[in-house]
Amino acid sequence: MGRLSRSSNWFVKTIFIRIFQHLYKVDLSEAARKTPAQYTNFEDFFTRELKTEARPICPDLDAVTSPVDGTVAQLGTIQDHSLLQSKGLEFSLSSLIGENRSELEGGQYMTLYLAPKDYHRIHSPLPLTLENSRAIPGSMYPVNAAAAETVADLFARNVRLVCKFNTNGIIHYGIFVGALIVAGIKTRFESAQTPYLSESSQDHKNLEFQRGDEMARFVLGSTVILIMPSELGHFDAVKIGDPVRLGQRIGTLRTPI
Repeated sequence: MGRLSRSSNWFVKTIFIRIFQHLYKVDLSEAARKTPAQYTNFEDFFTRELKTEARPICPDLDAVTSPVDGTVAQLGTIQDHSLLQSKGLEFSLSSLIGENRSELEGGQYMTLYLAPKDYHRIHSPLPLTLENSRAIPGSMYPVNAAAAETVADLFARNVRLVCKFNTNGIIHYGIFVGALIVAGIKTRFESAQTPYLSESSQDHKNLEFQRGDEMARFVLGSTVILIMPSELGHFDAVKIGDPVRLGQRIGTLRTPI
């Protein structure tokens, strides 16, 4: 499937794109390129860029903004070092991020699900420094609501890239979870590239991102989980089930930046 998605054969890419558009009602009105002929292959279409003005970033200095277009699948407080996946299903924070961070107890998490029709690039939710990225190989279960309700430890089992951020000396996380078929995660910074053959960790030298800067993109299937300690801020602008768009305010920082 990965090879087919990268095929530049006119017939293959056009059929893939047109079937996908029809099945998922993809709206190209906000895309920078509006016809299948303008894309090199299906992967290029799936990771398409938007027009510059399509997603204004909230200018408030105390805002945490959505890193993606998607839907708030879960939102809550980290209790007993666990996050809620779906009703009756929890998973541990340490299994998700690959390390123990006891100071995150009592902090908040937000799970953002990206549907196939959504814009699939990931942007920074606030000014931050990327300290480390941990590539963790895993399964490629789908990450839709049906899977979240039935597959135990779904997000801690799937392939993922765990990004450790630092804002004003406070550690927080963004976890990019791959899913069905390809599970590709491509970053705008140097990191391990999917498919991850083994777990690896890479330190970054004070790599800074401003609110709204592009960080990575998904190639088929995707969820982003944000982990924020209470001393940094809280998610108070959306609720479970809400659709969100890149740059929209989803939370508030304790200290404006």
